[in-house]
Amino acid sequence: MKKSLSTIAIIAASIATAHAATGFYAGGTIGKAYDNSATLSKSSDTDYSLLAGYQINQYFAVEGNYADYGNQIDAAGLTNKNTSWGIYAVGFLPLPTISDAVSLYGKLGMARVHTAVDAGSSANRSNLAYGAGVQYAINSQFDLRAGYDRVSIGNNVNVAQTSINSYSVGAIYHF
Repeated sequence: MKKSLSTIAIIAASIATAHAATGFYAGGTIGKAYDNSATLSKSSDTDYSLLAGYQINQYFAVEGNYADYGNQIDAAGLTNKNTSWGIYAVGFLPLPTISDAVSLYGKLGMARVHTAVDAGSSANRSNLAYGAGVQYAINSQFDLRAGYDRVSIGNNVNVAQTSINSYSVGAIYHF
């Protein structure tokens, strides 16, 4: 009888934990974006993103975002402006040995990047995008996040193909 009650308690606690981690969320990040092209005279700028998602359970979420990677200046003095829309599958790995509130995350998806250059040329590129980081739950509604994201940009003769690497911190609100 004790074993049955213990088993039921463990299952109930697991369901309650998973249920508490489900639902819609929204947030934002701010950080530094680096273009890894060797032809830029200014290869980094402040970036920000707005995100929204649905937490399926404590291990998986689907997330969409809009990101503005700031301006990069090429060797000719032209400004490149990069923005993107993305959709990601996000996996979480809780770290209960550190704290019940800490988890690692990884995300993989597609981003549609728009690059505009002062000279009037522009490029749109849909490509694989990914990221990873750590997330800390302050309470049941607020999380802090620190992470790394990478997207490919450019696809024509006027906008070279390269990648943007973003390092950011942010906050998330669970509805």
